[in-house]
Amino acid sequence: INKDINDNLLHQALCLYASLIDAKPKNGCIGDYCTLKSGFAFKSKWWQDSGVPVVKIGSINQDYLDLSDCSYVSEDKISFAKDFIVSGGDLLIAMTGATIGKFTMVPKTKETILVNQRVGKFFLGDNPVSKIPFIYSTLKQPEIISEVINRGQGSAQPNISASDILSIPCVIPHVAEINAFNEQTAPMFELIINNQFENIALENKADVIVGLIHLGVCILLLALSNLLHFEMWLISLGVAMSLLVYFVITRLVRKNIKTSGLKITKSLPWTLIPFVLSMFVIVVSLNNNGVSDLLRNILGTQNTIWTYGPTSFVMANLINNIPMSILYSTLPTMGGVNEIRAIYASIIG
Repeated sequence: INKDINDNLLHQALCLYASLIDAKPKNGCIGDYCTLKSGFAFKSKWWQDSGVPVVKIGSINQDYLDLSDCSYVSEDKISFAKDFIVSGGDLLIAMTGATIGKFTMVPKTKETILVNQRVGKFFLGDNPVSKIPFIYSTLKQPEIISEVINRGQGSAQPNISASDILSIPCVIPHVAEINAFNEQTAPMFELIINNQFENIALENKADVIVGLIHLGVCILLLALSNLLHFEMWLISLGVAMSLLVYFVITRLVRKNIKTSGLKITKSLPWTLIPFVLSMFVIVVSLNNNGVSDLLRNILGTQNTIWTYGPTSFVMANLINNIPMSILYSTLPTMGGVNEIRAIYASIIG
C-alpha cells in the first residue's frame, strides 16, 4: 500500500513540475541549484560484517535505497567521512556501472549512514526535504536521464563525474517560483520518505516472523519424527526449501534478490564446514583405533541414563557440542530400551 501511495505522490509532484516549470526554456544547469560530490573512498581493509552502514553502488535502485545491501565500517571511521553522512531526505545518485544515473532518496532512519565513492550525494542544506522536490523532479525528466547516461558512455564501464552531472542543462526558474514549488510539494516528499522507512521496518518484521515460524515448525516436527515415521534430514530439508521459496519470492517482489542473495551467501558460516567434516574424520579414526569401543565399554549397557547423560554434558563443554554429538551417536549399540535411553540422555546432556 505504501508503495502505491508513494508512486501516486511522486506522480502528483511530477505533474505539478510539468505544468509550472518544465514548459520554460532551459536557462541554466543543475549546478545552479545545488552541489554534488562523490562519496568517501573507504579503504578495503576497513570493511567488516557489522557496524556503521555504508551505501555502495549496488544499494542504489531507482526511487529505492536497498539498505540491506550495505557494507559496514567501525564507528571510529565516521570522522573520516563526516561530509558524507546522510539522513532522511538526502538524495543519492549512482555514478558508475550498470546503475549509472539511478537516484533515490534516503528514507527516514535513526542510524548513521555513510556514502561510499562513486555514489554521489547532493548537498541540499540542513533540511534537504525542503529542497529535494525541485531537483528530484528535474532529474526525473526524460531528457535529463538520457543526458546522464550519454555523458557516462565514454569508457568501457559507464562512468560520470560530479561536474558532468552539475553541468547538465535544465530549467532554473526564478527563486520565488522554485521556493513555491518546493513548499507545495515538500509535504509529499516528506510522506514518501516516511513510507519508505515503514516499508523497510515491515519487510524486516515479516522476515523475522516467517523465520521464527519455520524454526518452530521444524523443531516440532523433529520432536515428532518417530511418531510421523519421517527421517529428520527430510524434515530439515523440507523446512529449508520452504524458507528458500519464501526468500526467492519476496526478493523478486522487492527486486533485490541478487544483492540479498550475495549478502546471505557472504554471511554463511563457511568456516564451520571444514570443522564439521574434520569431526567426522576424527570419529572414524577413533572407531578404527578402538577408542570408541573403549568408551562404549566404560559407559556400559545398563543404567545408560546415568552414564550417557552426565558424560555427554561434560564432553559437550570440553570439546563442543558438535563433536560430542558426532562421537556419541556411534556409541549406543546395545539395542532395546537401554539404547533409546542412551540416545535421549546424550541429546539432553
